[in-house]
Amino acid sequence: MDESVTPAGIPCGAITGLMAATQKRLVRRYYVAPEVVSRSMTRRRSTTPSCGLAVPRDVAFLITASPATQLKLARAADTHRIC
Repeated sequence: MDESVTPAGIPCGAITGLMAATQKRLVRRYYVAPEVVSRSMTRRRSTTPSCGLAVPRDVAFLITASPATQLKLARAADTHRIC
């Protein structure tokens, strides 16, 4: 959510990180990756798919702040696949 800073000192970044950081605890318990992962675009794209695979569970839905995030996660999973 704060990957860079504007010349005026305003933090800026992905809305997904902000959403994760401000989400209620009840909802956060269903997140696949820990909050620290959402703070970095690079870590989020490469680590989130791994976290999802490390703990097998039934998946009923996938929610992100932006549909582009789902596409990026799918591409990262494809790039980092083992087999």
